[in-house]
Amino acid sequence: MAGFIFILSGLYAMQQRSHIRIYLLYDILPRPLQKVCDVISVALILAIAFFLFWGGWGEASQKYLRWETFDTAFDPPIPTTLKPMILIVVTLVAIQALANLIRDWDAAPVQHSAADDIDPDEVERLRRQVGAE
Repeated sequence: MAGFIFILSGLYAMQQRSHIRIYLLYDILPRPLQKVCDVISVALILAIAFFLFWGGWGEASQKYLRWETFDTAFDPPIPTTLKPMILIVVTLVAIQALANLIRDWDAAPVQHSAADDIDPDEVERLRRQVGAE
């Protein structure tokens, strides 16, 4: 179960746009160059997904077809389920990256700062705790 959650967390992070991005250089670029960076980034994600799928398809299909198990006393079919799941999720991450690129293509540029990471509810909760003591 933890393996599935770990694999799906990458897809969730891509969908929520909570993955790590370095805005230091990106924000100082003009919008046309930002679009070029976005296209290069998505092209690399698509290439990685393609080659990972291409390289992993044979092993994943073999493990699934022979229903390979973990060879322990419990004997769960971890390789049978996780190997194909990795390929499925990598494909979905690539599709999500492409969807994000299409959605953001005509969007206005956004400037980022350290204040973006501040949660006002958390700050208020901390103020109440400090003030209460």
